[in-house]
Amino acid sequence: MNAWHHIVEQTRSNVRQFGDFALHNTQNLMVLPHGKGSIHAQISGFYSSKQPSTNGLTVRKWLSTQSYEAQYQFGIQKLKDFGWQF
Repeated sequence: MNAWHHIVEQTRSNVRQFGDFALHNTQNLMVLPHGKGSIHAQISGFYSSKQPSTNGLTVRKWLSTQSYEAQYQFGIQKLKDFGWQF
């Protein structure tokens, strides 16, 4: 099974900040395998976690304070970190 993955997440904050088009387009969307243990599940879990560098916030919440470009680059790096090969 597959799922649509937003490189820059479709959070309320991001929709307000960047608009729908910035989030829902072929540059920001990709299909990833979905399900337990998949890259999509691992990334989602990571974004829900609190990391030392996020000052007590979840990665998702911390990331929402960053620019679109910073979020995009972070998202691409996390895909690579979790094994996605472009």
